[in-house]
This record gives sequence, structure tokens and C-alpha cells, in this order.
Amino acid sequence: MTDEQYIDWLFQQEPCGYQNTPGFRAFLLDAMATIGERPRAGDVASMHMAYTAGKEHGIARTWTDERPSEPGEYWLSIQPAKRAGRYDFPNANAYLMDIGSLALGVDKAGCTLAVRYITGGAWIPINDAWFDGAKWSRRETPADPFEEG
Repeated sequence: MTDEQYIDWLFQQEPCGYQNTPGFRAFLLDAMATIGERPRAGDVASMHMAYTAGKEHGIARTWTDERPSEPGEYWLSIQPAKRAGRYDFPNANAYLMDIGSLALGVDKAGCTLAVRYITGGAWIPINDAWFDGAKWSRRETPADPFEEG
């Protein structure tokens, strides 16, 4: 069963309007490709709620050419010409990344920060040529909707 068939099967098991949410199916396929595993029905329901909440509240990312200068979670969009034909950039135009301090402190080129997928993987120094021309956007964590004030 392909990932596409699996998603269609999930949508039939727990019909919550997934098919009526523009972009959600492609988002889910991209997430599966990035994470490397298939979500369960309950996971898809949670992902759908978060996806639609973000759409409804008009969360807009502010993109910059400047590489991050401090650790945190960032969205990364690599130039389209660089991502063409790569297995790790199947359909998405942006990926959630973790920016952290290099384990040894500083690399050969004087870099102190490194980048990896939020789900893990190898760390790449932030000054690597792979990130030349990339766009960055800091991930903002929304406020707790149950918090008063």
C-alpha cells in the first residue's frame, strides 16, 4: 500500500473533513516523508486540528535571508533549484529545523551553530554552502488558549 493509499484509507476510517481541507493531504504526505513513518488515525486527527487552527488564525511566517544567530526551532526553505530531484525535499517548500550549538563549540570555519531536521538526523554547520540563499523563519509557539489574561 502506497502512502497515498494509506492516507485515503485513514480518511475513510475517521471521516473528519480531511478531504475538504485544502492542502492537508499534501501536508500529511510531506510530514510522512520527513518523519519516515505513517501516523495512526488519532495522530492524523490531531495534526488536522493543528493544521486547520493555523489556517484559521492566519499564521503568517516572516521570512529572512539571514541565517539564525541563536539556537531554537526555525522553518527553513532551501532554494528551489537546490531541492529539485532530492528525496528529502519531495513536495514541501519548508521544513521545521532545530538550530543548536555545535557539540565541540566551534567548527573549522568558526561556526558555533548547526542545523538538523526537528525529527533528528545529522547536524550541518549553519554556515554550510547548502544554506546559501535559503530563507529562514523562527517558529513561534502559540499562547496557551486556556491561560487567562
